[in-house]
Parts: sequence; structure tokens; C-alpha cells
Amino acid sequence: MDGTGRKVLLSNQRHIFGFTLLGDHIYWTDWQTRTLERIDKHTGGNRTVILSKMPNMMGLKAVNLKEPRGTNPCSENNNGCSHLCLNLPRGPVCACPGKLTLDIATKKMCVKPEAILLYADHAEISWLSLETNGTETHTSVIVAEEIGAIDFDITNGMVYWTDLSIKSINSVFLNGTSPKRIIEFGLDNPESLAVDWIGRNLYWADSGNQRIEVSRLDGSSRRVLLWRNVDNPRSLTLDPLKGYMYWTDTNAKSSRIDKAALDGSQRSTVISNLGRTNALTMDSGRLYWADIDAGVIESSDTNGHYRQQIVQDNLHYVVSLAQHKNFIYWADRTLHSVRRANKVGFNNTVVITNIDYVKDIHVVPSSGQEEWNPCADNNGGCQHLCFISPVKLNSSYSHHCACPTHYTINADNRTCSAPHHFLLFGQRQGISQMMLEAESPDTVVPIREVGTVKTLGYDPQEQLIYWVDARRRAIRRVNVNGSKVETVIENGQYKPHDIAIDPFTRHIFWSCSINNIINVTRPDKTTVGTIIGGYDQKPTAIALNSERGYIFWVNMMDTPKIQRAFLDGTNVITLVNSGLSQPASLTVDSANAKVYWVDTGMMRIESVDFSGRHLMVFNDGQVKQPYRITSAGEYVYWISNHHTVINFAHKVVKSNRGFLKCRMQALYNIYAVQTPSAPEMERHPCGNANGGCTDICVPTSADLSRCGCPIGKTLDSDNVSCVTEIKCHSGLFMCGSTSSITCIPLDWRCDGQVDCEDESDEQNCS
Repeated sequence: MDGTGRKVLLSNQRHIFGFTLLGDHIYWTDWQTRTLERIDKHTGGNRTVILSKMPNMMGLKAVNLKEPRGTNPCSENNNGCSHLCLNLPRGPVCACPGKLTLDIATKKMCVKPEAILLYADHAEISWLSLETNGTETHTSVIVAEEIGAIDFDITNGMVYWTDLSIKSINSVFLNGTSPKRIIEFGLDNPESLAVDWIGRNLYWADSGNQRIEVSRLDGSSRRVLLWRNVDNPRSLTLDPLKGYMYWTDTNAKSSRIDKAALDGSQRSTVISNLGRTNALTMDSGRLYWADIDAGVIESSDTNGHYRQQIVQDNLHYVVSLAQHKNFIYWADRTLHSVRRANKVGFNNTVVITNIDYVKDIHVVPSSGQEEWNPCADNNGGCQHLCFISPVKLNSSYSHHCACPTHYTINADNRTCSAPHHFLLFGQRQGISQMMLEAESPDTVVPIREVGTVKTLGYDPQEQLIYWVDARRRAIRRVNVNGSKVETVIENGQYKPHDIAIDPFTRHIFWSCSINNIINVTRPDKTTVGTIIGGYDQKPTAIALNSERGYIFWVNMMDTPKIQRAFLDGTNVITLVNSGLSQPASLTVDSANAKVYWVDTGMMRIESVDFSGRHLMVFNDGQVKQPYRITSAGEYVYWISNHHTVINFAHKVVKSNRGFLKCRMQALYNIYAVQTPSAPEMERHPCGNANGGCTDICVPTSADLSRCGCPIGKTLDSDNVSCVTEIKCHSGLFMCGSTSSITCIPLDWRCDGQVDCEDESDEQNCS
């Protein structure tokens, strides 16, 4: 049993899977040979096949049905242990399940500890009782990739942690069961985490995205709280009783401790001009922090007053702080240990040693405190987020409801509405959104396997985002909340280039760079047909003006052109046929009847009206490397500077321009969502059931429309439905559309004998 006397009993086996001992024999299964065999356990001889030709031979266990021989100390009265008895080589020991720990005095009884210390190594979360002085075996909770921060919710017994490697926020029960990924999109470097155990919210600080966010504990109702003037936020801690959060922030010169209300308002600096400060905690009335450069742990009240030095000796690289009762705990990465001292700095002792790469610590008391605020009851009556207002001296609680990012609170001050106007932008492998106002935080649409986003569109009626996935050569769509990803078009014969969604009929218009056509597809994925095509067409970028019934496109056949037609492809006219190099993107200003485009070859933005007149050029030296463009209200927005910047400019006052968002990566498309109002939807002649048309509805005025058909079909006599267009060769007569016989010899016409089922060959003969 000490590892000596090793010898080979059998070699060159294929796929041994199950393995067991019984008596003088070794038994095993081999799932490739599909056999159960045995050999002598001493010599390796007498090999015998017991079963053969048995499919799926996997594990096995041999059992002696006779009364077992021998004994050990655990067999008698469980060796006095209250729960588990383990017979180890050094002798029997008692052990405890779950959050129980051995009583220090008896080493027999399992008791509930007053508190446990939860700590994170580089890739593992563990805990031990604070009553054992670090002598008890540590209990592992879960192994992860790269842990950034941890916290605990005593109400549901759940551990929360951030994973810096897979950029996620996760949860697991303390016993290691039910691990779950809560937030998995839009994170960069979430180095701090804090649970509001009363309001049931989860806060985190992301130093990579330079923001502080909040969500419900299940990851829903996510809201960006702080993103302006945030440098490297770390070490977030909460006071849900008084309605404040505190965090450390570091810039190139120094660190500081800031505070704000739990909704991100009323921000102020508590203490400034600190050295590197990565660790912060608090009790009911004081803040505690570690200044790495000064080599001290300090304390102050929550306004930064009455500042005191707590610990000054034997501090190297403190990465985390925690407090419990009269003690302050800290994790020192250089010393690979967790230590503690009382809150006046005495009794500096070691709690844990030999932690390879400690990341975070948290003290969990055995039971929760009787704490309450209005958000504790039914989420304060809020649909999404409930925040208490900061509590002043001798004042009572007040609270208010808030919404996820970009949503607005309704008149009832409890429920929320989704935005109607916002900006979508696609990056290489993701889609995000932001409001059109400057200084709006961007949020990621939570989509798995988005592919490569080439162009974007939006269906405001069903709140669906459409995009061309260049990698899959497909058109896909998803709910704006990230649910229900669908492929609309994926066919090896097509290569979608651009898309545009009619907000009234919900039809999908898309150009194909293989077949050089523009197609129309219904929202149920059925095909309407091709509306633009032919030897003189090579359509790329497209845009719609659904109010007037126009489609615009770039035609790259021979000399580049910008053309216009009705939505059924009829009445094609050329708006611009000269002065173009590489027009790459189109957008429509419906209110002013203008079409804008980006010419990447000429490096400029241009526009004309819907008749092709009044050419205007943005070419004043400030438009640099434009790539994609969109229009909303009085402004145009475009991507420039090697796909890293979103710009804006007023359509009339050209000097009114600037950067909406900078320092972005791999921007490939932008699209301004402008949802028509309910009255606009109702008034539009095609807004109700596609105007009654089977294929394409084309508005002809504000309240009138006509039906149209794709190439290869013609409008039937009912002026609503489309039928396959049939042409008779020369010398033949075509019967009416209701006849199953389509073409007859021309000399049968008006010969006194009916040949067409609808008798059209004998009509109008006089």
C-alpha cells in the first residue's frame, strides 16, 4: 500500500473501462472487444473470458454476498462521530457535511459555525470555518477558469463569482450544486461583485468597460449605472440599509474612493489622492481600505472623516478585505495568505496559508440579520429594479422603480417601456445598441454564435433585429432581448449583401451578390420573389422609403449608379449616374425626401433628393474614411476611422458634428431604428394585412395603395393576387387567366368554336 512492489500483470490491452476485485481475481470490461474477463490478481495468469459479444460493456462492480470479514474503528458506534467517520491510514477521523464543522473541543460533533470564510484562489472557490484557526480541511465549492471576485447571498445560500477568462458572472450553491451562468455578454474585466441581499440585486464593476452595472440576482433587468468619468472601478461594496454603494477607482495619477446612491445618482468622492487601492469593505458605520503603495490598511467614516490607520506591519500586496464583528480580514497575494486583526489593529494573526494565487475573500455569517427596506417586499412593486433613496439622519425610507438600460419608466412609475428610437451597431461577432443621444451607454444584445455581422435591419412591429451573417451567407433574426434566434434565409445559391425591412408590411428586401438581384421575403420566411434583376443590374446596398413606396439601391454594373423604383420593382429611374466611385452604403431621410450615401472610394458623404436633384457633398476634410451610414431625425451617423468611430453630423448645420462613440473595435454596420407611431401604422395603406395584397403592396398616396407582383408574375383580374405570367409564342393566342388551357393556335380565334374554358377566344370577335 506504500507504492512499492509494482509489477505488470497484463499488457497491451485495448480499451479497459470497468475494473474490480473479488477474491483472488481481477475483473474488467473492454468496450471495444465487448468482453468481460478475469485474471489471477497475484500472477496475471489464468485469463478467462466470462462474457463476450456484449454491446456497450462499461463499468462493473464485484460483490461478495457472504458476510464480510474484518472490521475497522468506524464500524463500532460510528467511532462516536455525529455524522461521518472516515478510516484514514493515520486513524479514524470524524467529518461533517455541508456548512457544518467539527466542534473544536470534542472533534466528534458537527456544529454550525458562527461564520465561514469564503475565499477564491486563481481558479477555485473554497471555504472553511472561522472557528478552526485554519486547521480544518477546506471545502471546495467549485472550480472555474479565472476567478475575479466573489460574494454570497445568505438568503438563498448562493455563491456569486466573476470569471475573467470567459467574461461571465455565475452562481452556485455553497455545496457546489446547480452552477449557472447569469451574465455572459457585454463583460470585459469584471473585477468586483456585490450582492444587495435586501433588494435582491447584483452589482458589478467592470474596469475593462469602465462602468458599474446592476441586474436582478438572476441577471435580468440589467442596467448601466455609471459610465461617465469612470476609470478603473474596483472593489465595490454596498450599504443597502442606508442606500449607498462605495467603490475604488484608479487613474494614471492616484486612486480614490467614490460613493453614490444605489441607482448611481448623487455621486461624490469620499477620499482622494490614495495609492493603489484594490481592496474595500465596510461595516455599519465605517469604510476600510488597503493602500498598497503606503502599505497600510486604513479606516474612516462613510464621509471620509475620522481617518485612522488600522494595520501597518507585514502588508505586501493586499487584494481583498472583509470584516466580521470586531475583526478585519485581508488577503495578501505576496504572502499567499489570509490574515486578520481586530479593528483597532491588534492581534494580527494568520487565518489561512499556502494559497497559491488568492483573488478575493468574503466572510459569511451563520444566519442573516433582520434587515428590511421597502424594496424587500415584492420588489417595491416594481416591474424591474427597485432602489431605496439614501437615508438621511432621522428620516424614513423612500424608494423608486427603475428600468433596464434604454427603457423608460411609464406614467405609473412602476412599469417600463422599450425604446422606440435607438441605434444598432454591428461588430465582427456581436450586435449592440445605444440611444441616439450623446453619452448614452451601449449594451450588447445577448446572442450566442452571431457569426459575422455585415448589415443590419429592424422590424419594429415584432421588435426583431435582422442581420446578414457573412460567414454563413445567411439572413438571421433575433428578438431585441436576445431570445429566439432564427435563420430566415440560408441557401447555397444565394449570398445576401444588404437588407431592408418594411416597417408596415414587415417584408424583407435583400440584395444578392451572386445572382445580382433584389428579392422580397415575407416575415414567415416564404418567398415573394425577385423585383430587381437582369443583365444591366448588380445591386449592392439598398434602402427603403415605405411611406412613398420607394426602394433605392446602388447598381455597380459598369458605371456605378444610384437608382430608384417602386417597391414592386417597377418604374426604375436613375438618380445619380456620374461622379461615383465605390458607393458602399445608403440611407433614406423620409421626412426631407433625401437619400444619403457613403462613397468609400471618394471618401465622402453625399445626398440627393428623391428626384436625383440638389446634390450635396460632405467633403470638407473632416469626413475621414467613411464606411457605413444611417439617418435619424436631423442627423446622419456614420462609421469611420478604420471601423473604430461612430460620427454624427447635422444635415443642415454642417459644423454641428462630433463623435457619438470612439475607441470601438471592428465596427461593420450601423442602423438607426425609428419606430412609426401607432397612428402612423394605422393610417398607412399597406399597414393592415399587406393592404389586402397577396405579394407586394405599394402605397400611391397617404391613404391609397395598389398591389404589385415580382418578376415572372402578373396581377390577376382581381387586382389583388399575382399569378404566374405565361407568354404565348408567335402565332398563338393566350386564353384568359381562369382557363387551364393557356395557348391555342391563332387561327382558332373567332372561328365559332370555343377552345378556351373561359371562352375568351370567341369574345370581341366583331
